[in-house]
Amino acid sequence: MKRILWMGSVLFLVVALGFAYQCSRWNLRTVSDEKLSVSFTSFVSAIRGLQRVQLAEVSSTEVIERTSEFSVFWDFLKLPDVVVQARIPVRYVYYVDLNEPFEIIHDGDRLIVTAPPLRAGAPAADVSGISYEVKRGSFFRSSRTAFEELRKMITPLLNESAEKNKALVQEEARRQLAALAKTWTLQSPELKSGIQSVEVRFQNEAGQGTLE
Repeated sequence: MKRILWMGSVLFLVVALGFAYQCSRWNLRTVSDEKLSVSFTSFVSAIRGLQRVQLAEVSSTEVIERTSEFSVFWDFLKLPDVVVQARIPVRYVYYVDLNEPFEIIHDGDRLIVTAPPLRAGAPAADVSGISYEVKRGSFFRSSRTAFEELRKMITPLLNESAEKNKALVQEEARRQLAALAKTWTLQSPELKSGIQSVEVRFQNEAGQGTLE
């Protein structure tokens, strides 16, 4: 009889503990109190002035995928590939440097502006929006190493993309610089009534644009 009572007590205790645990899970949000502390430390390494005119901007989402192939025993046994992917929201800006030489020619009713080369600024990635994904994993290989190698590729590939996109924004940059030059001529009593069009050429490029 004592044994039965003892087993019943143990069973009741187990059930009670289980019920209490479930109740604590159900009511966790109402009875718990989570405190977070965020620390942000900034170390300014250098400050320098820039004399630039920003002429164009491109917003894009870049998708970078890296496939890692691996084999052992002199390529006799090929292990499954590991494919990882990063999606990166990024903003590209394009400018001309005012410290570089401009050439401005007044030819009748035209103003011909030869500007410095159009340059790409450092890509500005939205760090909060970057996402990583394992597209294909392997039990025999770690995806962490593949992610680390992928992260090393991001900055060089974004810089390369910024240079490639330069051709896409060149005409828009030309229009913006021509509009800026047109506004400048309106401030000059000698030019504001005589200039009908502004042509802009960037150094090291053959194309030209005209603002009527």
